[in-house]
Amino acid sequence: MNFVNLNKFLSLIFFVLISILSLKAQYVDSQKQYEKKIKKQLNLKTIVWDEINKDGVFIGQSSITGKWGMFRFNYDGNKPYCLIKIKYDSLGMFKLNGSFAIVKNNGKYGVVSGAWHGDMKEKETLPCNYELLRYVEHNGVEMVASYQDGHWGYLNYKNGDTLIPFVHREITDLPAPSRTFYKNPIKQYPEALQPVFNQPDTLKELDLSFLDLSFIPNEIGNCKNLRTLNLEGNNYTTFPDSFFELSKLENLYLGGNSKLLDFDERFIRLTNLKTLVIGGITQSGRETYSMSNLRFSKKLSELKSIRELRIVGYLKNDSIPSFVYELPNLNYLSVELRNLRNIRYDLSKLSCKDSLVDFNLANIDNLDNWNANIHKFPNLEEFSMNVTEMNDGFESIMKIPRLREIYITSHSRIGDGNYYQVNTVMDYTLNMDVMTTEQRKEAIAKWDAYFNKEH
Repeated sequence: MNFVNLNKFLSLIFFVLISILSLKAQYVDSQKQYEKKIKKQLNLKTIVWDEINKDGVFIGQSSITGKWGMFRFNYDGNKPYCLIKIKYDSLGMFKLNGSFAIVKNNGKYGVVSGAWHGDMKEKETLPCNYELLRYVEHNGVEMVASYQDGHWGYLNYKNGDTLIPFVHREITDLPAPSRTFYKNPIKQYPEALQPVFNQPDTLKELDLSFLDLSFIPNEIGNCKNLRTLNLEGNNYTTFPDSFFELSKLENLYLGGNSKLLDFDERFIRLTNLKTLVIGGITQSGRETYSMSNLRFSKKLSELKSIRELRIVGYLKNDSIPSFVYELPNLNYLSVELRNLRNIRYDLSKLSCKDSLVDFNLANIDNLDNWNANIHKFPNLEEFSMNVTEMNDGFESIMKIPRLREIYITSHSRIGDGNYYQVNTVMDYTLNMDVMTTEQRKEAIAKWDAYFNKEH
């Protein structure tokens, strides 16, 4: 951009800024100019403009009763529109394009809705019978928080139904507002969740699996002695910051949460974590997992305490997540790709060569890297894999000194459709002792026979 064009551009920006400031000044002047007229038209002694939204809305106090109502300025000079009738001791403004306002009478709170939508006729959907109400908003979702008998919960502003039960001691303990609560209100938390509120200090194990939960309460952070937490088979998408204050947590099961995709750096605060299960889980013969790529922060490599790790689902670039290669103390590692594509892996990069005892991979279409590196895992005792068509040999099992168990499956397409069947290639899972040379030769023969038949 040359000097002349730059000068024109800066001049244009300056003109726009001056125009905006001018319009804002006109807006304020217009309101003040008509304020006396409005007070006379509506018999008001006090007017308070909405200086946040600046949409011409104001609340006014009656000169006769002292009550408050809400109005919208009419720029043609006619009488302002009445949004909320003058009958409340106090009331709050509507949020920008909001659905309701909180009002107060005789020391009790209520809700007026509908005044800012449709035909602009207000309706007191919650009468002024409540001890305390507060407006809470998150990502455009509005909810009414209510305080009853020393605890906070959420109410449906349209009818007063409970959306989140009243067990939270602080308003900040409430989960972030979500449309899910309107669609699937929670009248009462499951019995299994009650100890989180009633006896958090005593909890060492907590099983919340398959309860159709979409959030974990903020109070989970109070469970300072929790060692094992099972959250499998729910609908979580994320966790509150308090979740990552579980400094003594050792075992975390997250399988079957198909909407849980992001595993960010907050997880590294779980410094005692030894077992982590992510992705798919099977219940009643049906496996549940995300149909989108799981996303992992590279900083998860700092979880050096992990001994057991299982990841099931769709993976970026069909590859073992990079953080896995940096975990030096794994005893058990299972990575399973679920889109019928073949996983990319490099055993030479794994930092857990000396510690790994049990290893599972799916799906694999060649053993080049496996055969070249598997002898570098001196303590490997068990492995399983799901493979597709293979040209590679299986002689590398002769080089695994402590090998006891092998389980190999292969999936093959049925007809021309997208259906597959899983076949067992070999099953040596009941061995108590190290596999003998004869057993290994037998396994190699089964491998050769199966894939020769397939080809």
